[in-house]
Amino acid sequence: AHAIDRFNETFAKRGSQLFAVTAEGGFNCAGCHGGVSGGQVVYNIPDPVTKKLKQVTWKAPSLDDVALRMTDDQLREVLTYGRPFSPMPAWGLLGGGPMNDQQIDNLVHYLHSVAISPKEAKKRSTDNAATELKRLQNPQSALTAAQASLASVADPTEKRKIENQITEPEVPIAPG
Repeated sequence: AHAIDRFNETFAKRGSQLFAVTAEGGFNCAGCHGGVSGGQVVYNIPDPVTKKLKQVTWKAPSLDDVALRMTDDQLREVLTYGRPFSPMPAWGLLGGGPMNDQQIDNLVHYLHSVAISPKEAKKRSTDNAATELKRLQNPQSALTAAQASLASVADPTEKRKIENQITEPEVPIAPG
C-alpha cells in the first residue's frame, strides 16, 4: 500500500509541474483555470451571422472539484481531445496535442490530489448560485459596480475585460 501511495504522490507531483503556468515550465493549465479554483480567459469566437471574430471572456471551470463531476476516463477524454467550441484545446497526442498518455495520467493524479471534499464543493456551488441569482435579479447594480471598477483600472487587458462585461451584457460562457 505504501508503494502505491508513493507512486500516486510522484504522479501527482509530475502532474502539478505540467499544470503550472508557462513561465514555470508547465503547459499553462493554471493560466486559464486560475490555479484549480476556476478562472477566466479571453477567447475569440466567430459571430454566427457576420463571421467576424468576437472577443468574449470565457469562464474556465474549477478543477479542484472536477473529479467529483467526472470519472477518470472522462477526464482523460477531455484532456486528450479538448472540448469542442471552447478554449480547451486537445492536450493528448491522439487529439493532436503535445502530451503522451503518461502525462495525461499524471494530470489526472494531480487533479485528485487537489480535490476538495463533496461538502466543500456543495457549499461553493450553493454560494456561487446565490451570488449569480442576486446579480441577475439586479442587473443595474451589477452594471454600476462594473463601471466603478472600470474607472479604477489602469491595465489595458483588465480594462478590456471589464469593458466587455459592460458592453456585452451576456452571461459568461461556461462549459457544462
